[in-house]
Amino acid sequence: MITVNSDTPYLGIPFAELLDFDIIQNLREGFGMMGMRFTGKPNKAGIVKAYDEYVKGNPADVLRCLRPEDLLLMSNILKQGRGGYFSVEGTQLYNQLQKMNLVVTHEDKDKNTTDLYLIDELHDLFAPHIDEVKTHPVDYSIDKTLKTPLDAVIFEISYKCRELVAHIEDWTKRKSPKEMSAKECDSFGKALDDYNDCLPKIRNYHPIHD
Repeated sequence: MITVNSDTPYLGIPFAELLDFDIIQNLREGFGMMGMRFTGKPNKAGIVKAYDEYVKGNPADVLRCLRPEDLLLMSNILKQGRGGYFSVEGTQLYNQLQKMNLVVTHEDKDKNTTDLYLIDELHDLFAPHIDEVKTHPVDYSIDKTLKTPLDAVIFEISYKCRELVAHIEDWTKRKSPKEMSAKECDSFGKALDDYNDCLPKIRNYHPIHD
């Protein structure tokens, strides 16, 4: 989830290098939203390598994992061509494209907008597949090997639930809630807010092939 301070981000950066800026927890979550899991305890270099190789080797499948609104966002960005961007209302957004590390963002707090960019490497990767994915959605009832956009939503909710459980387990090991620092309480509150924000996505979910 990379946000840049300058108005025009550098888009010639390799995808693997872009991934390396993010933290392990975010990389795991993004990878999970593509229906993939890490086994064991790989180091960050191993996670970045696997992430980079999967996205580059399966661009159409990555696009098929996007929810309808995020697939439309991706399409709008790609329409701008290399170096283009698409502006959306609001700042500090965490849409699926950001969570899957597929875009670089620039926030304009004065205008309350966020510009979404694709690095050149990903633009060239996804551009040949976007129209096919949009116009010929997969019948997931037949091809059960592919992960649907609903899978991504379910993973996102389960991931946030596990975060909450981890906080609660840590809390119950303490003798008193007073032992929780202000930072830990804030972290728990954020995890709870994130979980609550996820729930409407599954309640209002409409499969892409409807």
